[in-house]
Amino acid sequence: MLIFKNNIHLFTACALLFQLAGCIRSSPAPETDNSGPVYILKNAANYKLQQHLQILPDSEKGYTIEEIAQAGMQDAFVPFPDKTFEPKSHQVYWGKIQLENRLPDGEMHTEWVLNFSSTFTRVTLFRLAENGTWTSELNGTFVPAYQKNFVPTNSGTWFRLPLPPREVVTLYFRGESERSALPPTFHTYVLPLAVYYQRLVDTKAWNGLFAGLLLMMLLYNLIKFFIVKDRSYIYYSGYLLMVLVYTGYISNDLEDLIGRFVFAEHPAFFNLFKMSVYLGMMCWLAFIRSFLDLEHLLPKWDRYFRYVIWLGAPLILLFVFLAFRYNFSYVIDDRATLFYIALVTISGFLFVYPLYRTKDPKGYFIAAGIAVICLGFLLTLFSRVYQTEYTVDYLKICTLIEILIFSMGLAYRHRKQVEARQQADFALIESQLHQKIQQQENLRLREIDDFKSRFFTNITHEFRTPLTVILGMGEQLSKLETDPEKKNKLGLIQRNGESLLRLINQILDLAKLESQSLTINYIQGNILTYLKYIAESLHSLANAQNVMLRVESDQSSIVMDYDPERFLQIIHNLLSNAIKFTPSGGKVILRANLQDKWLHIAVSDSGAGIPADELPHLFERFFQAKNQEHASPSLLGRAGVGFGGAGIGLSLTRELVRAMGGDISVESVVGVGSTFLVKLPVTNTGAFSGETPANALEDSASARINPPVSMPSGLQNAEASLPQILLIEDNPDVVEYLAACLQNSGDDDPGDHSTGDRDLGDREGRPYTGGRGGRPYQLDFAYNGMAGIEHALDNIPDLIVSDVMMPIKDGFEVLETLKNDERTSHIPIVLLTAKADVQNRLAGLRRGADAYLAKPFHQEELLVTVANLLEQRRKLQAKYSQLGSVTSNLDAPAPGTDPEDVFLQKIRSVVEANLADPEFEMPQLERALAMSRSQIYRKVKALTGKSPSLFIRSIRLHHGRHLLLTTDLTVSEIAYEVGYSGLNNFSDAFLEEFGERPGKVRE
Repeated sequence: MLIFKNNIHLFTACALLFQLAGCIRSSPAPETDNSGPVYILKNAANYKLQQHLQILPDSEKGYTIEEIAQAGMQDAFVPFPDKTFEPKSHQVYWGKIQLENRLPDGEMHTEWVLNFSSTFTRVTLFRLAENGTWTSELNGTFVPAYQKNFVPTNSGTWFRLPLPPREVVTLYFRGESERSALPPTFHTYVLPLAVYYQRLVDTKAWNGLFAGLLLMMLLYNLIKFFIVKDRSYIYYSGYLLMVLVYTGYISNDLEDLIGRFVFAEHPAFFNLFKMSVYLGMMCWLAFIRSFLDLEHLLPKWDRYFRYVIWLGAPLILLFVFLAFRYNFSYVIDDRATLFYIALVTISGFLFVYPLYRTKDPKGYFIAAGIAVICLGFLLTLFSRVYQTEYTVDYLKICTLIEILIFSMGLAYRHRKQVEARQQADFALIESQLHQKIQQQENLRLREIDDFKSRFFTNITHEFRTPLTVILGMGEQLSKLETDPEKKNKLGLIQRNGESLLRLINQILDLAKLESQSLTINYIQGNILTYLKYIAESLHSLANAQNVMLRVESDQSSIVMDYDPERFLQIIHNLLSNAIKFTPSGGKVILRANLQDKWLHIAVSDSGAGIPADELPHLFERFFQAKNQEHASPSLLGRAGVGFGGAGIGLSLTRELVRAMGGDISVESVVGVGSTFLVKLPVTNTGAFSGETPANALEDSASARINPPVSMPSGLQNAEASLPQILLIEDNPDVVEYLAACLQNSGDDDPGDHSTGDRDLGDREGRPYTGGRGGRPYQLDFAYNGMAGIEHALDNIPDLIVSDVMMPIKDGFEVLETLKNDERTSHIPIVLLTAKADVQNRLAGLRRGADAYLAKPFHQEELLVTVANLLEQRRKLQAKYSQLGSVTSNLDAPAPGTDPEDVFLQKIRSVVEANLADPEFEMPQLERALAMSRSQIYRKVKALTGKSPSLFIRSIRLHHGRHLLLTTDLTVSEIAYEVGYSGLNNFSDAFLEEFGERPGKVRE
């Protein structure tokens, strides 16, 4: 190197002469454009070139160096700081950098080393030779060493780069990352070759010294193990061996040492040596357990450490899987490694305090060693996350200090071994005695808890028996009673009986919570939908108080695990209390948001507020606040709001929230209002349920409310097979009247002896549901046009009765929206309006209204209209149910015909396109039609009278019958042709559809 420095000027002159001679002898160099920034090298330092690179993505991987070097391609390069694309793996990138060596003559270095980030798995560097041609060199982290021109170490991406003094050198490189989840980072460095070699020698020397010390201590502990037969020495030897392997791997010494013999063709496989981290920490924990005899010293910690050790095995398998799955992308497979390092480090820190409390002298050595090595782990973890320097040195220095501490501890342990065994025996006896006493105490407490649970269960059942009789007889008398005054009194008995039953159920739930026997049955679903569903059940209660009830959220959906029944108890208690203490004209707002894997629910009201001195006692059992006089008298006895309350609701709410792993608190200002805050953890492990758990709301006693407007009580429990009618009306009185007309359509009216409409229905042979002797309908309600549209799209009713004049969206907008939507275009719509003039009637009919009724209308008029429209749909069902027999596209409906024909033809086309696929069922049909299962079911059922599955089967069978009559295929071949994998299944379905076996058709 000294000779090289002394003759630098001579070498420079020779290089210039050779270049000149090359220019004379060689052909003209290819056209290049060296325009662009030139990075000046002014001293012998390590230069970072990332911000000075120019980048060009090669999406097609088709450019050659000759094409890239053309002047016309230079404008395509983008300075790295100005790039508008995010680098991706498995994408080829071209790079360009221009360097000029301007070091002072006395410090001149003409040989430099260019290094690329290890994220590039394959890099080709192009330089312009003296003869004007481009020379290339291959390197990269996945390139075997024998394919590289410059191999100072087997790992890394290194290029030896001549940089003549004061000459601009243009370099091009072609690189890509073959790791699935590790795009190239374009970190590039250049430093003088002499400086690089000096640093490399210093590093190797320090690594060799460290490895020698580890080997010496490893041999010592192995010899000690064979002498004293103490497992602590073999565990510690394993730990030292793994530290030696890991530091050799991370410093690349291991690859340099055995790279010619191991994984010579696959350098990336050296990353598997990272498993030494897991094995080393497992040996380290095993050494602590054995050294301290932790099973007797701290049994719980001993069990915990065993679990952590066992956890290492699946994490190793996970690491190997991730490594191969993502092609050794350390940003992915390091996650399992960093998790285990963090787990062991935190466990070590937490273990120091209980170990110190044992006052075991051996524990001081372990505590000191843990503190030192955990510091090394933390520094390593920090350096891996933030990419700092000296990553290996942190662990090496801390490991050396730990080795000294543990070695002194082992010597001390050997000297005190006999005494330690005696102390361990005594600790074992004491621990056994303590465990026995603890078990007896636990048994006694369990017996007390069992007695309390049995007592509450038995007394609850005793209460329920007479309540069942009271409520049952009260309900029967209420149905039979016609006197309004007596009927109101029976209603009072009924409501208070339900309140008492609800109170008993709450006491039972509290007893179960105390005995830890209350089961939380989690399902997974959209909690926002369920919250809105609960709030909707309380809207009538809020309307009675003239209180605005609203649900707000910053998220469109929050999918999490929740127990519908318990969640209903929590939210219902909070909302009903808020409504109860909110004066007329006030508002109650429920807010739900997701923050850091926690569901935050806030129920705010503008009520009387709670005094500050009562807030700490608010969730105590049987505590009653002094603001009961502010409760609304109109709500007493409704929706779980009893007179004065029993002081159980909020206590139960708190216990339920805690049972779910959450917390509840309250903020209140007297005269302003109160806010109850619930915080619940968000998990996603339960079985997914895409539907709102309506049964939990309908079956729960706490959800039964009696709104001021007396709606028919049997509507929500109507049979699912009954025709479903959606009433869209903003006037509660009109809603009540419509519901009474339709719900009581099957009752005889003693005051009306007209039989004209009824007889008309009978004469035409219709099953008239709108007159006497008919059956009721299943009714749903919406109180504005927007809600009506949403409800119709979600539930697909059989018929809609809508007012014209409504807020948000009027009846005409409802009509136009639903008739132009494929999901709801088949639904008959009856418009109601006080504007009975011809123009308004024509406006409704032009938009597709099936009927138009002017207010006030007669009950029989409404019933006959509804019955006629439903009968028309039944006739259409008979027509459309035969669509499955059509097997030729010749019968497809022409464009512009009935949209229902088009819809069913679309289904038939999709089914016929997948006729031979036996797996084609509802999920595939949902994706093809872009409709939900319930929407498809309701529409197909309304049009054909068949479920979608039966309709699909009918198409298959009719196609099979067509093939039987027109082809020579065997029955088995036809069965496979129409999507049946088994002949017996095809034959049975064919018999059910046509009344004969397939073989009989050809006979």
